[in-house]
Amino acid sequence: MSATFISTLGSKAVDSIGMWFVIGTILRRTLRSTLRLEFLNHAVFRVIIRQIYFTAFQAIPIVCATALVLGTITVNYLLHFLTNLGAYDQIGKYLIIVITQELAPLTCTMILLLRSGSAVLSEIALMKINREMDTLSMLGIRIENYLYLPRILAFSIAGPSLTIVFSLVAILGGYFTLGYFHNITFNNYIDQISYAVDLRSIICFILKPYCMSLAVVLIAIEKGITVRNAFTEVPIKLIRGMMHTAGCLIFIEMTFNFF
Repeated sequence: MSATFISTLGSKAVDSIGMWFVIGTILRRTLRSTLRLEFLNHAVFRVIIRQIYFTAFQAIPIVCATALVLGTITVNYLLHFLTNLGAYDQIGKYLIIVITQELAPLTCTMILLLRSGSAVLSEIALMKINREMDTLSMLGIRIENYLYLPRILAFSIAGPSLTIVFSLVAILGGYFTLGYFHNITFNNYIDQISYAVDLRSIICFILKPYCMSLAVVLIAIEKGITVRNAFTEVPIKLIRGMMHTAGCLIFIEMTFNFF
């Protein structure tokens, strides 16, 4: 029994080390490709624009709809709670913390994970099974230029950008739907938020969704390229990718809260 447990634990440790080694290799090759300015190549640039359109632009409607619903609920409850306590000077602080630093990054990352992360994993896995990657290599096309770089750049841009959109819609839309029922004017509402914004909150506002979206795309690419030759591996890799991504997001959340 103990030997079986140790064997299973060792196997999982080896798999985990192997996964992070592959992710490190993907990052290293992508960084080299970026330093060589491969994104200025006409063919690569077209792929980058297409990935940004699919990952960021097409996700705006669902992000706005989700932000309006969650923002309305959050703003309504926070204003109700804080105004009843007479803590008017804390309204901006708590709105910044709850919406821009917690709700927006996590929600946008989950949208990217469910919508684009699964698509990237499935696409790369099918390319691997159909030997399209071998064809690209035979044609002298670098995998990191055509597959890694466009998707990593798209997610790196989409994460912070969608977080900004979500925060604006949640804060403004939340006030105009239910917030104006509370004893606070719009000018005072905006002033409270403006006073609460500082350098630390801005850094967290940009860096946190960037790290989360980067984790999503790196794990998706890693799971896709480690598929062997069977189509039945794709749903298994997808489930494992979701689980590993969830663990990474928890780690990133704890790290930002700690610092």
